[in-house]
Amino acid sequence: MINEAEFKALCEELRAEVPNILKRRPPHMNEESVLLQELYVRLCQRLGIDPAVGTGALDGLPEDALSAIFEINEIMRQHASPSFNHSRIVKEFLHESLRGIAETT
Repeated sequence: MINEAEFKALCEELRAEVPNILKRRPPHMNEESVLLQELYVRLCQRLGIDPAVGTGALDGLPEDALSAIFEINEIMRQHASPSFNHSRIVKEFLHESLRGIAETT
């Protein structure tokens, strides 16, 4: 299980690593997709879920934003306790992370 404070901390840890994460960005993925994929992987690791399996809806890791959001939403639906608005936290994480990228370029 994961609570709101733990999820926020996970997003903050990830946000601190955004420049390094984006340096490894595959050319076929945009910044948002890479950040969501990394959030998904770290969430899975935190919960002891194999990221390559996730919810079982995909074959491998999500490579686009919609697939990653779907996987994050499903995992949070099953593992958030108590339930909280994780979507708002993800939106804030993306907004702050992408804004930081724009300011450094």
